[in-house]
Amino acid sequence: MPDNQDLRERLKLKYLPFDPDPAVIAKVEAFLAISDNEQVRILESSYNEDAEFWINVMTARALYQNPVDKRDGSITEEKVARYPERYK
Repeated sequence: MPDNQDLRERLKLKYLPFDPDPAVIAKVEAFLAISDNEQVRILESSYNEDAEFWINVMTARALYQNPVDKRDGSITEEKVARYPERYK
């Protein structure tokens, strides 16, 4: 089982809105592999918890930003002092 960061990167999700169980991961991978229109159709035909689950997955995907696309930020002494755990 990959760690959460690897899984988030693989699925292109900002966060994991689900427990990383292999069956759930396979379900999410299949959902993300289909077109946006098909995803909307699944969402429209879902009820309660299922709809909430898919909305959370779609939100996590929408918030994802590929690390390569992130703004180039130089590491300054100020940043290191503010967030030392990030720069170990």
